[in-house]
Amino acid sequence: SQNSFDVIPWLQITTRLVSKYPRSLPDNELTNLLNILYQLLHQQRRGERTPYVLRCLKEVALCQSQKSDLNFTQKFELQRTWSRILSLVDRSLNLRQTEMESFELLGVLFQRNVITIDREIW
Repeated sequence: SQNSFDVIPWLQITTRLVSKYPRSLPDNELTNLLNILYQLLHQQRRGERTPYVLRCLKEVALCQSQKSDLNFTQKFELQRTWSRILSLVDRSLNLRQTEMESFELLGVLFQRNVITIDREIW
């Protein structure tokens, strides 16, 4: 749809900026950005913008893994949103158009300890 194509350039710009300048993203904006990306992913799981959302989420996860001064409330909110995202990504692993991006995001989430799992997800 037209709305999907309107948001793709913004996702590309955001992905590049977060990738290039991860420390410039203020801690208090990290949660807001993650929630927006979650909403975009939830609204259109199989749409044309999904790979762009997943790439942006990967860069946000890398950015978050570099932040050591997040307070308890921020960590809790981020963990809660990542858990929601994880359930959506888990369902999209079999989709050919997003398989690579989904696995890359999961790799970052677990290897960088962005999310902690207290149960088996597979």
